[in-house]
Amino acid sequence: MSSFYKISRERSGEIFILTESILWAAFPIVSFATYQFISPIFAAAWSTFFATVFFGALVLFQKKWKELKNRAIWNPILWATFLIAVVYYALFFSGLKKTSVGNAAIIMQMEVWFSFVFFGLILRKEKYSRAAFLGAAVMFVGIFLVLFRGSFELNRGDFLILLAAAVPPAGNHFQQIARKKVSAATLLFIRSLLATPFLFLLARFFESAASQNFTAALPFLLLNGLLLFGFSKILFIEGIHRISVAKAVSLNTIVPIFTLFYTLVFFHEVPTVWQLVGLPFVVVGAILITRNNFLQTPLID
Repeated sequence: MSSFYKISRERSGEIFILTESILWAAFPIVSFATYQFISPIFAAAWSTFFATVFFGALVLFQKKWKELKNRAIWNPILWATFLIAVVYYALFFSGLKKTSVGNAAIIMQMEVWFSFVFFGLILRKEKYSRAAFLGAAVMFVGIFLVLFRGSFELNRGDFLILLAAAVPPAGNHFQQIARKKVSAATLLFIRSLLATPFLFLLARFFESAASQNFTAALPFLLLNGLLLFGFSKILFIEGIHRISVAKAVSLNTIVPIFTLFYTLVFFHEVPTVWQLVGLPFVVVGAILITRNNFLQTPLID
């Protein structure tokens, strides 16, 4: 019975992450669409605000308000908020305006590479084989092809997306710690609540409020805030509560495939040669890095 519980727990975590990946693949597309009407950091701020409303309603429905009194959660949530809800989103939204949706989706898979470095080499929480080191090298080749596209000129937007990819592993580490003590809804409500005013301050400082067309951007902001920042992140937090962050990130390698598919269907944007050449390296490298995690997954109780 215990063995069945562990298997079902692991599989449910995989389903959560795969579902989140299919939804999250639309994130660069929806975000890019908002830039017709609103600037990047304002888009991040408003999306986070609507996510706060979503998570607040969920906490109220689940009657989890008492969890806010747990002092042990505040330190990891503060770190997760700063790293993911502020630094990551600010870098990603700013970078996306200066590069293509397809490039952004592929470059973000470097999160696997940075997870390999953070969890395996820095924290030493997960052991990696020689195949993992080979995967890291293969993945680096794929990203190099996408970033430089046959030249040695690095697009500023691609660079910002690459910086953004380095942030989530550390943020997810703190989210794992907090999730052991509170529900996913409470964790994400606090994270979004704290991040919203900070993002608005950043937007006011770096962007002009006069040039924003909030009404026209509202449908995209609601889609980002409620479905992508909201529901899909609940799935991700519940996923990494059941399987390791490394395995979750490796399952997320399907994201750029779906993103390129979405852009082809909705925008009729054909993937570039460098994207098609680089993507297989990135996916194969990610699988090699996390291969051991597919065979034996540590559970988070």
